[in-house]
Amino acid sequence: MMASKQLKSFFTIGLFLLPFTLSHAGVISADNTNTALGNGNSADLQNLEWLSFDQTLGQSRDQVETAIDTGGALQGWRYASRVETETLLTSLWGGLFNGFSGDNGPGASWFLNTFGSIAETATGFDNLRGINFFFGNGGECRDDTSFSCRGEVRAADNYGADWTEFNVNTRTETLSYTADSGPIGFLFEELGTDMDYLDGNWTWLNSDVHTNGASLLVWDSLNQGAPPQQSIPEPSAIALMGLGLLGFGLARRKIR
Repeated sequence: MMASKQLKSFFTIGLFLLPFTLSHAGVISADNTNTALGNGNSADLQNLEWLSFDQTLGQSRDQVETAIDTGGALQGWRYASRVETETLLTSLWGGLFNGFSGDNGPGASWFLNTFGSIAETATGFDNLRGINFFFGNGGECRDDTSFSCRGEVRAADNYGADWTEFNVNTRTETLSYTADSGPIGFLFEELGTDMDYLDGNWTWLNSDVHTNGASLLVWDSLNQGAPPQQSIPEPSAIALMGLGLLGFGLARRKIR
């Protein structure tokens, strides 16, 4: 039986950022990416080509949109709409918990391994990694179009303690992860995933620059043909210099 638990909701913890790591770089599509998650589900890429995060890491939405409009390497790409983003992330969701859980592990890991992530360290997590990103069209997450939808995904290979999260079905806090049971993932209702119980989504100011932030871009191959090959920066060009402290949206629920 659960005794007492300590809740620390969206607190600032010491989280060290390490160089950007990628499993796949450039264009991601259903044709060249294995979308099976290993849990019976598949990622729904919606017949769209997606761009990995290394192309936009550390840039504000304003900077990315300028690059799209001025005919540079991002010309022809566009921001994934809210519906497209929610369709993809919801297909990765374990179907039960809002936040960190064992059943969110496979989908969150697939997303970060495929699109790219920042390596992070936090107490109790093994191989913690994550990414935040701009997505959506103007006005889709906030009436003020100077703000953009914000997404977030995190995953780790293991966590050393029990964890509880909000159970969408029962509308209660229940055990979502058993200590040292393997992969754990973070998908969140108001950060790009649609769990069908809240309507809002968190936002970022378009002009903000986040060292751990990127942009979720798509190319509609049905209307524009095949996307061009993207030049991938050398690791040294995308490595984050030094160590930083990051405000990490963890709702840590530790069971004693």
